[in-house]
Amino acid sequence: MNLTGAHGVNDILVQLMNLLLLLMLASLTVSMIMGLRRKKQPKPVIRTRVECLNCGYTLEREYRRGDYIGKVEGSCPKCGSPMIITAVYEERLGERREEERLLRLVERRASSSRGTRRSG
Repeated sequence: MNLTGAHGVNDILVQLMNLLLLLMLASLTVSMIMGLRRKKQPKPVIRTRVECLNCGYTLEREYRRGDYIGKVEGSCPKCGSPMIITAVYEERLGERREEERLLRLVERRASSSRGTRRSG
């Protein structure tokens, strides 16, 4: 094979372009596979906490457009005082499930340890 002629240079360029194309396709395939394997994050839920500053009654609900901290939101069902928004926060469903699972585990361990105690 004569590499000094124009024909030889063209062959090398074609092979390099083919190699580059193959590497790009391999990279695209790997990134697509990784994207499919990636666990989808649950959609966050925006929550609002409304509290009565007089008696401490608390209500949590989904966020409504126009909610902001300090906004007066009706009156307390217990004492009739104004209810005020004290928090607007994001709650991820996966995090809440994990928190509930841990609470159940702690409760189970606490109840089982009470059953093994002996009164003396």
